[in-house]
Amino acid sequence: MFNSLAHLFKRRANSVVGGVPVATNTTATDEQEAGTESLSVVRHAVLNGDKKIVGYEFIQPETSINGHFDPSADRSFLKFLESVTTSAALGSRRAIATIPARLLFEPLLERLAGTGIALMIRFDADIDDFGKFRERIQTICNQGILVGISDATVALSQPEIGKCVSLAFLHVGQAIAPDLLQTVRLMRAHHPHIELIASGVNSYEEFEVCRKLRVPGFTGPFVAHRRDWQDNQIDPGTVRLSKLVNSLRAGLDLEVIIDEIKLDPLLSFRILCYANSAAIGAQN
Repeated sequence: MFNSLAHLFKRRANSVVGGVPVATNTTATDEQEAGTESLSVVRHAVLNGDKKIVGYEFIQPETSINGHFDPSADRSFLKFLESVTTSAALGSRRAIATIPARLLFEPLLERLAGTGIALMIRFDADIDDFGKFRERIQTICNQGILVGISDATVALSQPEIGKCVSLAFLHVGQAIAPDLLQTVRLMRAHHPHIELIASGVNSYEEFEVCRKLRVPGFTGPFVAHRRDWQDNQIDPGTVRLSKLVNSLRAGLDLEVIIDEIKLDPLLSFRILCYANSAAIGAQN
């Protein structure tokens, strides 16, 4: 559906100008608490591969009493999202909101139609009937709301959900490179129409892993410190690989080297690419 993240994040023109109930004081972290007296919202910047902000993710921290959620808080969050999408402050950037699956059935959700917002649906682990959610997603998509899922693996375990969404968060965190590579390959094989956004990216190394996997969007703690990034003349991955090779030649135990590789997702990714290359395959 979308050829690039740049196309995806090109919002529709909106002539309505309204205030965004977000704190006006910006911080160096690009994350902030926002809202009213009864509403707390966390904002994360979303970057593209050039490290430029192309959107913002808005999340309402989940709070419940004895397992019950406050419907008024849910409605307040949807009203907040509506005000965000009509704000001149958003500019050409896209608003992304992660919402629990229960909000799919909130009537106020339909007021977001045509605003250009992307809704990332979060499914609880105890959900067993995905049919009703699939039908509701199709309905709101037909109304002009862009819908994604907060976990890409849901599209793999629930293919019918995957067929009717356009976006998915790829959770990075402490995942090792082989798992990320496998998830990306499966997503592109079974759901090539879904654009992936790497979430929970904690370091520049993880950012590089995802960028080499051709993931077009990124969000996570690393975004807060991107101003400190510097383009190194020598690729740090190359330096680390050289050190490991020299250690191996010096007689370092192979198990120690393997453990080092496991702890470095970028290095693991490089070695996997080399081992799977056509040239190595032809030699074998």
